[in-house]
Amino acid sequence: MRPLLSRHLLCQLSHAEPPIAVFLHPALAALPPPTFKLIVDSAIWAIKHSMRDIADIGLNFTLEMIDNFAKTEEPGVADGFFQAFTVRLVTDILSVLVDPDHKSGFKTQSVILQRLIHFSMNGLVKVPIYDPAAVPTPGISNAEYLRDYINNLMQTAFPHLQAAQIRQSVELMFVAHEDPQKFKLALRDFLSASFSTRGTPLPPLSVPSD
Repeated sequence: MRPLLSRHLLCQLSHAEPPIAVFLHPALAALPPPTFKLIVDSAIWAIKHSMRDIADIGLNFTLEMIDNFAKTEEPGVADGFFQAFTVRLVTDILSVLVDPDHKSGFKTQSVILQRLIHFSMNGLVKVPIYDPAAVPTPGISNAEYLRDYINNLMQTAFPHLQAAQIRQSVELMFVAHEDPQKFKLALRDFLSASFSTRGTPLPPLSVPSD
């Protein structure tokens, strides 16, 4: 049922005139959480789709949604969105990036990941993006948490690489968080090196449970 709903919903959103993302966050912020989650689920379904046009719709929709929530001045709206979906989106974007069957969309995938890291670094999100009861270090910053989380995901995806090599590559991405082009180059170099030395199929990245 979800793929049919997702295809219909994303196509409607992508062909709206004017583009629906222009006024997206006020409308979404007013939706009940289960309905809003269904929209995010639909976008993620599209991002992971094997058809390039559907994946592109999901990527562009997600990027505009992230940017619009980041720009809102409504109290608590940005915090609520990024608290609920940062880790989920990072996980799903990385799962596509490390999947060799997904050969298109790298530019937008990179920008989405850069934005999520940037917003964790620049203090935009003032609430934890993680469950405080589930981390060993209470009060850890969002940036520290996300850096450790991505390190762990990459070690799962590329077990043939040294942990120090992964940490260095992730650190380069975090250093470049303000510059999408430098971030893209750091991410591309890491993935190129990782795929060129990979000798076994990649294990799937797990998405945290809600």
